[in-house]
Amino acid sequence: MKKTTGVINKICTVFGMIGGVLLGLMMLYTTYDVIQRVITGTALKGSTEIMSYAFCALLYASYCYTQINHSHIHVTIITEMLPGRGKYILWCVTEWVGTLTGIVFAYATYVQAVQQIATNSYTQMLRIPFSPVYLFAFIGTVLFTVALILDAVKATLAVFKKEYAQEVAEANFIKH
Repeated sequence: MKKTTGVINKICTVFGMIGGVLLGLMMLYTTYDVIQRVITGTALKGSTEIMSYAFCALLYASYCYTQINHSHIHVTIITEMLPGRGKYILWCVTEWVGTLTGIVFAYATYVQAVQQIATNSYTQMLRIPFSPVYLFAFIGTVLFTVALILDAVKATLAVFKKEYAQEVAEANFIKH
């Protein structure tokens, strides 16, 4: 379990770094676009298309990275009020519901990626194909879902084993 988690963490960290680089490039591109608008009165050709692509890729790169760092927002008011194993049982249920949602999310991005590849669609102005962004989104969603599955398995084990209960509690800010 630790080896699998370590591999997924490394891959998701790379995705997070890609997201960070994209964010930096988006900032530079936007700055350049604004300066050009002020100086020449015209925008860069296709800037909306490029920024839309980059923003989409940034979002999908950040989902799995945020999941492995347990940085998604959790409201644990009810969970913390439950005694003993009750908090871990509730946490386990919510993790599996989130995982099922992630699986549906991954399937939806898969369908969209396949559709874009099949139709060979392009943007209007710059004629950039849609398929690379949709493939990147699919890969990011699959990594996010795998991270969700690993967390759901840990939450399930936390119901039965103290070492996992402590790990889940510390990672998700649940009072142990």
